[in-house]
Amino acid sequence: MLVRWYQVGVMAPFFRAHAHIDTKRREPYLLDEPYKGIVKDILRLRYSMLPIWYTAFRETSVTGMPILRYVKQRELMKIEYLHLLRPQFIMFPKDKAGFNVDDQYYIGSSGLLVKPITAKDVRETTVRLAEDQVYYDYFTHDVFRGSSKGKEITVPAALEKLPLFIRGGSILATRERPRRASSLMKYDPFTLRIALDKSGLAHGELYLDDGVTYEHQKGSFIWRGFTAAKGKGAKTALRLTSTDLAASRPSEAVDGVALREFNAQNAFAKDIKDVRVEKVVVLGLAAKPYSVKVEGGDELQWEFTPGVAATGKKEGVASVLSIKDPKVLITKDWAIVIQ
Repeated sequence: MLVRWYQVGVMAPFFRAHAHIDTKRREPYLLDEPYKGIVKDILRLRYSMLPIWYTAFRETSVTGMPILRYVKQRELMKIEYLHLLRPQFIMFPKDKAGFNVDDQYYIGSSGLLVKPITAKDVRETTVRLAEDQVYYDYFTHDVFRGSSKGKEITVPAALEKLPLFIRGGSILATRERPRRASSLMKYDPFTLRIALDKSGLAHGELYLDDGVTYEHQKGSFIWRGFTAAKGKGAKTALRLTSTDLAASRPSEAVDGVALREFNAQNAFAKDIKDVRVEKVVVLGLAAKPYSVKVEGGDELQWEFTPGVAATGKKEGVASVLSIKDPKVLITKDWAIVIQ
């Protein structure tokens, strides 16, 4: 159950492991295997996803839409707990069957769907997909397809398996290098996971500031938009782009201040000017491409693993295109062309 509650914690806005001073010490490194290894992997997942959480907090601070919203009464103590969760009924208000689903939720607008396990000896669980859309297992890239009327799917949920899915049409920005503290990740490169939807498209966002001061209210931050749109020519044609959302929508960028304009050369952007994208992963391409280039540049190093296409009807393991170190900068506009 300690492992299960770590899995719950990493998928919540606030995550801290502690205990009463009089209880047995329970730091993760004191656990026996396999529990120590499982918790280590969970902690690394949490740190890799910090950019996703930070971007989600920007959204909720500006729009008021909850990151997660969940109200549940604990039967023994009759106390109501309110967390910032984004439940099924906020994402899909027309899905009446989802109104009573209170054990799965989405993380902001990232497209991540999580179903934490909070009971002992669980080996599989059901997840509700409320839309006619493709979903990918975050770890295995298995493809699941929903229905316009909603659909229940059964997925593995052994102890080491956190049920976590990427909604088709999402682009996630993570930092994959293990660090001892989040402050040491400031200049680390990014990995972009592009989960194509049933139309072969995707979009996502990344927001960063110094995380310490209020200089973001003076325009010291970056807010990028990523898109995967259809290109011209080949069956696999796709154009991946990064654009400056803050420049086009400055008044929507930060909480409490309606910026009139945005300086892309602000102090924070200059400080992280060399931070790059070190890997791009595209899930659900219809076929193997013949060319992958940064627009106006040379051929990149890439590898393609055949599998299920997002635009098809089959289930199974998705196709995976891995692009190695395109060297595009996180603060700049760019395009990667897949043919």
